[in-house]
Amino acid sequence: MKITSVRGVLVALSCVSMTLASGCTVVAGGGTSDHGLKVPPEPSPAATAAGGLKAAALSGADVAGFTVKVPGDGAAPRREDVAAEERCAPVAFGLVGAVVGKAEETVTRQVVDGKGAATTVTLGAYEKDGAQQAMTELSDAVEACAKGFDVSVKGERQRVTKVDRELAPQGAEQAMAFGITTDKGTVKLVVARKGGALGYFTAPVLPQAVVDAQLVKLG
Repeated sequence: MKITSVRGVLVALSCVSMTLASGCTVVAGGGTSDHGLKVPPEPSPAATAAGGLKAAALSGADVAGFTVKVPGDGAAPRREDVAAEERCAPVAFGLVGAVVGKAEETVTRQVVDGKGAATTVTLGAYEKDGAQQAMTELSDAVEACAKGFDVSVKGERQRVTKVDRELAPQGAEQAMAFGITTDKGTVKLVVARKGGALGYFTAPVLPQAVVDAQLVKLG
């Protein structure tokens, strides 16, 4: 199924509650792309324009009960640490919390709950329709690679056995969500767009409070 979008192949419809069908896409107004996805006729400016991505990134005061950390050197997700066949690469990037497409700027935060479980939140700022294109690339990759593929992360090989569509969150112009099952466990991936900015959320279990707080800060 072609794409027709933070809980990745999507359908062109407007979501009014989290109880709608799995693989739900949240969109707002506008026309229809070549992929059948309803998008605004022109991307609205990124909500991060005034202060940049660092100003839009989560801080310790934004999510009650969580600690927000800036990853140390070599700890932030990087595309160059990930290797997979080209058609599946966008899913592989999302698996580790790296951006899809050509982001002009990125910022990563680790949001840790009281039990030590961490959620990786990566923000990417894109020019023109780059954010929409990244959403399409990811969705197309899920369609092509949903039944599994091999991936290497920092030289460590693992097998993605399946990629399932899940419920997308509200609060963004576009949003999509996936469960990515590997031979090492399952990772949840949510990607949400506001204007020319994308938020990528990855964790074994995604806290809704983290997703909601970040979408609020994106504007």
